Amino acid sequence: PKKYTSSEEESEQSFSVLESLGHAITKILSLLSSVVIEGPVRTRTTPSIPPPEKFCLGDNFRRWAVDAEDYIEAFPPNERRRALLSLLDGGAKEIALDTRILDEEITAATFVRLRHYLTEEPDIMTVRLQFQSRVQLPGERFSEFVRQLRNLARDAFPDLDLAAQEDKVREQITVGVRHQTLVKKFRKRPQITVQEALDIGREVEQLERIFHDQKIGLPQSISTVQSPPQRRPNWSRPPPRVWVQPYRTNPDFRPPPRGTSHGDCVYCRRFGAKARACGHNRVGESHSFPSRRWFAPAPYPPEPPSLGLEKHPEPNSEVAAQIR
Repeated sequence: PKKYTSSEEESEQSFSVLESLGHAITKILSLLSSVVIEGPVRTRTTPSIPPPEKFCLGDNFRRWAVDAEDYIEAFPPNERRRALLSLLDGGAKEIALDTRILDEEITAATFVRLRHYLTEEPDIMTVRLQFQSRVQLPGERFSEFVRQLRNLARDAFPDLDLAAQEDKVREQITVGVRHQTLVKKFRKRPQITVQEALDIGREVEQLERIFHDQKIGLPQSISTVQSPPQRRPNWSRPPPRVWVQPYRTNPDFRPPPRGTSHGDCVYCRRFGAKARACGHNRVGESHSFPSRRWFAPAPYPPEPPSLGLEKHPEPNSEVAAQIR
């Protein structure tokens, strides 16, 4: 066998040390590159947020989906299916297993499919009618009114994206708001966004609370539906006459005397001292004025009997000549 010298053995040992050191450096560099490119390595740990309540058929799916989606994001992708199944209970879990919705990658589309199978789809035309007829109710805050419109828009227009749904909500806000101050502001800004409308509503509510605390005079609340403004008077038509009662309940009351005198007054000439409507004959006053008397024509006396002594009229000259 070939015998190695001491110098050859030392060189061989140093070469092996360098080789092992090179492998170690290579592993470290690969690990660092994976951390930089793919992010930190996740370990199997329990998420810090508490799990939401299990979903049963008939529950509010929209509220549960928001909490469930935030909860399963804390798990690695290979464990999200198991975590999502643990949040379903009873018949909801059986439907999810039968339809094989969870066999694919868990994404936002998974919750859309779950909603299709776990909830009853409302009639779109009915929901759209509810959305278009939704107005601000008495005692309802403006922020609550906007939140209800957004929920109805999701059900009424499921095919539209979020931006298009916000446009529908903005149009209905300008139609359904009942506070006169907000109506004027929204009419001046027809292209206002939903978020800007919410900011304006909060500012008005804050001012109302300040007025209420300082007791300067609380204006009408934003949650109160105001009555429509009064119409302007139509000056082209005269106002209706107000009926004034000519007489009072006091029997001694008499109107002031008129400009006519006693002799020219029609009431005094007809009724004498009993006339009161003209205001001339007050209590304690006495006046002498002519009164009108009415006389009935007397019949003619009968004619005396004829004695034959009456004179006949003389005949005419022509008749007398003929007689002669």
